Amino acid sequence: MSAANVVLHIEIPLSWKIVLVKGQLFAWHRKPRLNVQQRDVIAGPQVYRWVLKDKTHKITAVYIGETERFEVRLKSYCITNATAPTKTKRIRQELKRCEDEGGSVELQFLDLESGQFTMNGTFINRFSLPQHSARILMESIAVFLAEAEGYIVLNHSRPNVIKKDIVKIFNKSSDKRKLLDSVLHSMKKNDQSS
Repeated sequence: MSAANVVLHIEIPLSWKIVLVKGQLFAWHRKPRLNVQQRDVIAGPQVYRWVLKDKTHKITAVYIGETERFEVRLKSYCITNATAPTKTKRIRQELKRCEDEGGSVELQFLDLESGQFTMNGTFINRFSLPQHSARILMESIAVFLAEAEGYIVLNHSRPNVIKKDIVKIFNKSSDKRKLLDSVLHSMKKNDQSS
């Protein structure tokens, strides 16, 4: 069998922990008064996601991020800041809109205690999180898997709202390679114009 015909099956376990403070969902928009033990829960390097749920508790969207110091990153979401980056403002608006419409927002941290794995002999676990490249790797994997599961992922300025329709069209197409080339060409043109 040639190398071109080898298909690898890779399983990367992603387990998320809901962040609770005083037994309640983490209040993203308020500066929480936390004691030292509670501050330790959110301190340090993290791969995190905001999970937006509607009134019926159905997940409507997710945002996945990484940071060296979550307690510092959190401030950018808590404070309305005219100088904040556009993406931060957009995410903050989505979090607020979700709650204004009666939904809820969950903060979750990637749990690398139960979901550690090795890559080319190197462990990826909670001790890897201080390394920027490890956080970027896990963030990218989490975004990829969230999109594959059909979630609207807010990491992009144009969320993948039409992804399910594209998958249906692709599955019905008789010339998949031609269709895929056409879609990729169209996406590249859109990215260059934005």
